[in-house]
Amino acid sequence: MNIKRYIGRTNHEAMLKLKKELGEDAVILHTRKIKTKGLLGLFKKPLVEVVAAREENISPNNNKSNFNYKPTKKRNTNEIDNLNKEITKLRKTIEAHIIPTTIQDDGNLDENLMYLKNILINNGVIEEYALSIIKELKSSFNITNKNEEDLINILKQLINSTLGEANPIEIDNNKKVVFFVGTTGVGKTTTLAKIAADLSLNKDKELGLITADTYRIAAVEQLKTYSEILNLPLEIIYNTEEIYMPMSKFKDKDIILVDTAGRSHKDHEKISELESMIDIINNKEVYLVLSINTEFSSIKSIIDNYSKIPELKLIFTKLDETEKIGNILNAKLYSKYPISYITNGQNVPEDLQVFSNEIITDMIVGEN
Repeated sequence: MNIKRYIGRTNHEAMLKLKKELGEDAVILHTRKIKTKGLLGLFKKPLVEVVAAREENISPNNNKSNFNYKPTKKRNTNEIDNLNKEITKLRKTIEAHIIPTTIQDDGNLDENLMYLKNILINNGVIEEYALSIIKELKSSFNITNKNEEDLINILKQLINSTLGEANPIEIDNNKKVVFFVGTTGVGKTTTLAKIAADLSLNKDKELGLITADTYRIAAVEQLKTYSEILNLPLEIIYNTEEIYMPMSKFKDKDIILVDTAGRSHKDHEKISELESMIDIINNKEVYLVLSINTEFSSIKSIIDNYSKIPELKLIFTKLDETEKIGNILNAKLYSKYPISYITNGQNVPEDLQVFSNEIITDMIVGEN
């Protein structure tokens, strides 16, 4: 079996190349559009890739048999069956490597809409949501005779609206308690320190810090160091019932920031304890901290297991460690929770940004 790949500007051009080399007996295994970079690395019209196969002993230039006898029907049927089995096996192998395992009905999308869908997928948006967005674009906007730039701008409008406005810590005259929750290793402590620095140095707020993350000595020491640098008081609690004591000490503070212990999202008992501690506090805000690098299947599980905590807001960390940030849009579509902050490095407080739907939208469509 001879397998080859052909690329053309159109499907017709790729097929001409294929037939010239492999002949009419070639079997098409797969056809797809492939993204290419233009002058500025953006949005050049995609090419068409065709993968085809042909039996080695078949001549592309002579489709007639060189033998004088005609094969028996039984033998011919067996050969065809074997060939079909081999082709099916090859097709599955190829598709496993070049198309997602979950195939969605593309809803008769034309070439331009398929291109937009692939932009989203290439930047980390799962196929289900990418297809849903493109179908929404198709049904809600007049896209007749729109060129590529127009379609991208419409796509950006739709994503921008879907992501919504930022919802950071509300700065007002009311005292409040802010909890940071999430799994181990997502950057809760560093994120808290960045926000503490911003509130203290830039917003002139009186702060108190509490850590309940006594399971990791490094986390306590890290927050101690930040509290000393920022000249902020820090209290340590060893179980959820102790939350009242530091609250009493910090009764004159504008905002109290609480670093909770990192929990496996599968540890339902510990998450329930955390929920109970948060529930007894009035005038609070709760931020679920997520790493952008986490597989979306795990992000869904994390969101599900923290969902009993009311009015969650999202923070995404480690944007400096990935080129694909579609998980932000994935999480927004799945949870509907507002997004508040993003972080893109370890520097305190420089690498903290209030969420910007416009910036993230540009990144998702490959413009930033």
